[in-house]
Amino acid sequence: MLVDSRLDELVEQAIGALPADEVLGLRHESTGDLHCQAVLYFSPGLPAWATSLGARACSPPARRGLSAVVGDERILAGLD
Repeated sequence: MLVDSRLDELVEQAIGALPADEVLGLRHESTGDLHCQAVLYFSPGLPAWATSLGARACSPPARRGLSAVVGDERILAGLD
């Protein structure tokens, strides 16, 4: 619930600016605490934007539980 407003801001920014071959993926991940974390994954072609938001590079995420917030869901199909 707390992430909703920040996520809405990012989606608004991405809708007009995201290239067709890029995607923002979202997964709710549990760390064993009471609440889960919403983790946003930026596709590799968005490093400047991701870095400006404090994101850091990571290995490609697993496909399971990942959904496209903005962009084409089919782009995520290439993940394991």
